[in-house]
Amino acid sequence: MLIDRRPWSALPPTRVQLAANSDWENAYEVPPSGADEWLAEHQGKVSLEVFFTESIFLGVHLTKLPPPTRPDFVRALLASLKNQTLAFARAFWRLPNGTPLLSPDPPRALEVGVVDAWQNNSPAVIWKAGERRPTLTRLTKPLREPHPTRIALEASFANETWIGRDVSTRTKDGYTLNEAELTRAATDFLT
Repeated sequence: MLIDRRPWSALPPTRVQLAANSDWENAYEVPPSGADEWLAEHQGKVSLEVFFTESIFLGVHLTKLPPPTRPDFVRALLASLKNQTLAFARAFWRLPNGTPLLSPDPPRALEVGVVDAWQNNSPAVIWKAGERRPTLTRLTKPLREPHPTRIALEASFANETWIGRDVSTRTKDGYTLNEAELTRAATDFLT
């Protein structure tokens, strides 16, 4: 799996963020003390992402956790991330009952989007389970333009989790899609 390979496995966690209703454009960056107040104000569909530098991120929809248990989950996750790297994700990326969040199954889809601006920049599903290979002709025009944040390939899984990987190159105009890196990342996720 991608998280077991270098250089990815050595990456430290750098930020944790929450979003209500998949509104990553207005994500809440979780401070070390937790997110109790924010979670009290957002009882509905809440999602969480953990970034490892800006190269890889893990995400989960918290729909399986009742709202009153979410602050404890976030605090426990923050505590477990201290002095860790992505290589230890199997140990800390779990629900409070111990259910692993890293799916052993293949992804159900691969989608390309702009980090922290996913919905505003026409994300594109380039592969779905059952298709032979990713189709880059599905990439939208906005994904081929420069952006102030990175462009990522996200593998989504049936257990409402995802793994995202940076597939952009920094230029003087911002981050632009690197199709060679996108192809490598898609291969990593599908093999």
